[in-house]
Amino acid sequence: CGGGRYDGLVKQLGGKDTPAVGFAAGIERIMISLDEKTKSAPLDIFIITMGPDAIQCGMKIANTLRLDGGFSVMTETLQRSLRAQMRDANRLCAKHAIIIGDDEIKNSIFSIKI
Repeated sequence: CGGGRYDGLVKQLGGKDTPAVGFAAGIERIMISLDEKTKSAPLDIFIITMGPDAIQCGMKIANTLRLDGGFSVMTETLQRSLRAQMRDANRLCAKHAIIIGDDEIKNSIFSIKI
């Protein structure tokens, strides 16, 4: 992380003299710290999504599982391969994985890996 005071910045850009502060945090550093935290508590469910429609469906299911079931749930949104997502589920020690693709949405049947 980095940051500081930027009291003269607004004035330099043509505005009024305004006190200001700012900061930035590298996403990689945040992800590393989150990764350390997730290693201590296994994930209940990892939702694997295959395609844009599956992402939307997976988000809704994840929300329901979190709010109504109290489960810890992670949803894939990067549209990576099935293999890459299964690797992540394994790395996060997910107890279950739900696989959602176009066929699963069409038939309202989802595969659950235990």
